[in-house]
This record gives sequence, C-alpha cells and structure tokens, in this order.
Amino acid sequence: GKISVEQWRHPFFAKFDGEAALDAGGVSREFFRLVTNATFNVDYGMFKYGHSYTYQVADDESSALAFPEDRRARYVFVGRLVGKALLEGHLLTAHPALTLAKHVVCEPINLDDLQLLDADLWKSLAMLPTMEPEVLESLALTFAVETECFGQHVQKDLKPGGENVPVTAANLAEFLKLRLKERVC
Repeated sequence: GKISVEQWRHPFFAKFDGEAALDAGGVSREFFRLVTNATFNVDYGMFKYGHSYTYQVADDESSALAFPEDRRARYVFVGRLVGKALLEGHLLTAHPALTLAKHVVCEPINLDDLQLLDADLWKSLAMLPTMEPEVLESLALTFAVETECFGQHVQKDLKPGGENVPVTAANLAEFLKLRLKERVC
C-alpha cells in the first residue's frame, strides 16, 4: 500500500527475509544501499549517467517510454526515499549530478552548470552570444531541438511552434534559457 506523509517521518526499520538480524542501523543502511543502487541503475530508465560518476534524471521521452503510466509517482517515491535515507544519516552510493543537486536545494541553474553534463553542448551554446548577428542567423537555428530516445530521433519544440521560430540576436537570451531548461530539467 501507500506510505502516508506521516509514516515517512517515522524511523524505518528494515528486515530481510530469511535473516534474523535486529535493525540497529546496519540493516537499514544495507536496505537503503540496495534500493538506491537498484533505483539509480541506468537500465531501469529513470536515471542516466552524468559527469564524473554522477547520475542525472533521464530524458522525459526515455522515462515516459519506460514508465508510461506512473512516471511522476515513481520519481516522487524515489525523491522521498532518497530524502529519507539522508534524513536518517545514510550515505548514498549513487551521487546526483550538480544540476540535480541544485534542483533539490532550489539553487538556480546557469549555462556554466551545463559544462558538467554536456561539455560539447555547453561550448556550442556559450559561443552563440559572442557571434555577430549575421553569423548567428546563418546557423539557421530554431526553437526546436532533435534528441535521441531509445535509438530514435525525436524533435522537441522549446516553445509552441518552435520549429518555425528562427534564433536571432534579439531572441538569443530566450533561446539559451529554454535550451538550458530542456537539457537540464
């Protein structure tokens, strides 16, 4: 069944089938280690590898294909589970990427944070503001991006009708903000 918000606030005591161990901290620690290892396994579809042995949330398309019905509920559960483990003082073996950690503590994310997730994209996006308007427009960028999801290429509009909106010097700041949001969030 469901765990109520009130139940999340109480200490958890773990017990493994077939083991007579009394949970004085070690069993719970092992439980949280096993659960986070399984949850952050990239084959499960909720997370993907980030920079330097970290994990980031899988793309919307990937997680939607893996969990079409209850994707949001799974992420809520994992968030509560990770929060519970940290609240009880357990160390996690899966480390979130800096951008994910910033989300958790409500810190703003900026273009430089992208460098740790996708250095090539960061370099390309950071170069755009340094370009002359004519050069920028010659790139024929639009407010749409193509991403790969389980081997298929999917086009995603950064805003409604984005594939028909060219990126110009006048709307570059908006493009960078939306592109960062699409890649990081």
